[in-house]
Amino acid sequence: FGLHGLEFEAMARQNIPVIAVIGNDAGWTQIRRGQVDIYGAKSAVEPPRQVCIVHGDYRTGNLLYDPQGAAGITGVLDWEMAHPGDPLEDVAWAQLVAWRVGTGLVGALVTDDEWLADYAAAAHIGIDAGSLGFWQVLTGVKMSILAWRAVEATPPGREHDLLVDLFGQLQQQLVQRLAAD
Repeated sequence: FGLHGLEFEAMARQNIPVIAVIGNDAGWTQIRRGQVDIYGAKSAVEPPRQVCIVHGDYRTGNLLYDPQGAAGITGVLDWEMAHPGDPLEDVAWAQLVAWRVGTGLVGALVTDDEWLADYAAAAHIGIDAGSLGFWQVLTGVKMSILAWRAVEATPPGREHDLLVDLFGQLQQQLVQRLAAD
């Protein structure tokens, strides 16, 4: 995926300004060290193989497609949550129940296994199951917080009820992911 091919070192070599770089090697080492202390080495997330631009809201609803299907994805929308980080964060975000729209499929298109295989093949990487699991839990927590804030801000009615239902689905998915560890 071209989205995750943009590494900060390449940007620096081309003199492209980068406003802030978080998640550098030292930062990831500190994060892992704290996790090892709490969870043990087996459950602590590994530092990312590469730090890249993470979209932060990567899902089918933010993709533009060629209507004839020949060119595939032609654009990516809504970059307000973009940040430096691990590309597996976007992989996990796309797997949230919120984007399955009742189909059980990632983006309402493919199974989890197909999604991971397609991403790994396109990005030319292997996906570390432990790191992916970390991001699946973290994105689940993040989306749960966003959904609950929306519940609190929405007056009673159909939209409120849908948001409460979504929050419940996110909680169920989060419990399943935590139980998988």
